[in-house]
Amino acid sequence: MFRDPVLTSAVLDGLPAHIALIDRSGVLRWTNRAWREFGELNGAHPGFDGGIGTNYVDVCKATDGDERAFALEIAGGLESVLSGRTDRFVTTYPCATETDLLWFRATFTALSHEEFAVLAVHDDVTDQRRIAEQVLE
Repeated sequence: MFRDPVLTSAVLDGLPAHIALIDRSGVLRWTNRAWREFGELNGAHPGFDGGIGTNYVDVCKATDGDERAFALEIAGGLESVLSGRTDRFVTTYPCATETDLLWFRATFTALSHEEFAVLAVHDDVTDQRRIAEQVLE
């Protein structure tokens, strides 16, 4: 079933998680609809392609401000998966938008594919984070 790239794209585009395929050098090669729409809603130009051709590790390392430490953690984790030191890296990080502070769980999983090395999945866990904070208050 998933040997058909059109079907695969349709299935992954239907998921709410932000999903990307990353090649062996850390470059974004494919992103799903949720990834692209989140970019457009947060300052990317209309028709944003999800950053295809952009080196994910380099973008993380170039991040500054309050989210720099989280971005560097993600860069290091992704490099660990790309190098084969680990098969999976998972972390939770904040993402400030113009209107809200969101939280995402990022999972980077090694793939055994000739073109794509890593599956990146960013799940919005803001609601769970807020509930946990309320319980702790």
